[in-house]
Amino acid sequence: MRLKTFTTGLMVFGVGLLCGIPFLLARQPDKSAPKRELAVYAAMFGTYILVIALVAMAAIVCAMIVLRQTTKSLKEEAERNMKVFVEGSLRDHEEPDFSMKDQRDVSEGFPEDLETKPEDWPDDNEVPRT
Repeated sequence: MRLKTFTTGLMVFGVGLLCGIPFLLARQPDKSAPKRELAVYAAMFGTYILVIALVAMAAIVCAMIVLRQTTKSLKEEAERNMKVFVEGSLRDHEEPDFSMKDQRDVSEGFPEDLETKPEDWPDDNEVPRT
């Protein structure tokens, strides 16, 4: 949970840094300014861009770690669910079947399997059409 919060914080900080670029560009000295002033601005701007790049890379690495942890936990959960499903299915097959076929006796007048006589079936022209 801390890693997710840290990753989100890095991303928000990076977006904030990107939004600050126009303000940094507004402080750019004129081309006719002394070389020392131009060098200070170049160092400041380069450092700013480097910080943005480092923050972006750190956010990407943290996001990849979060993704790996989430994938691992989802795989473990899927394996647990499948194990519970298979065990439950095996338990269901161990229990006796309470269907009507298993409860009837031949002595009650019910034949075990009813005969099929194709000659008793209706012809195609005798079947009502809708």
